[in-house]
Amino acid sequence: MTAMPVLALLTASLLLGLYLVLLFLRRERKPVIVGIHLLLGIGGLEMLVMLLRGTPSGNAEAAGQFGVAAAALFGIAMFTGLTGAMIARRSAMSANIVVVTHSSIGLAGFVLFLAWLSSL
Repeated sequence: MTAMPVLALLTASLLLGLYLVLLFLRRERKPVIVGIHLLLGIGGLEMLVMLLRGTPSGNAEAAGQFGVAAAALFGIAMFTGLTGAMIARRSAMSANIVVVTHSSIGLAGFVLFLAWLSSL
């Protein structure tokens, strides 16, 4: 399995997330785009884990620490994104904290993924 589909899904999710941050700052909500962002993120994380694990024949990519750390950060970003909607209903300040946390963790995971990808 090549890393290009994983890179495409995660990059699309990142770019869509940046667009969602702009909408958040304008106080606009588009649930369909949020759903697409969620599906791209889940698909990218799943394919990254499959790439780290390898194929059934045993041909695994070099699962360095950057790859494992990127998958862990994407998992945490997924969790904060899913639970963020419940937390953010309480106040505007908590919504801002959730968005910043989710974005920071997701961006750190993407940077680690790119570092892992460059070492392949």
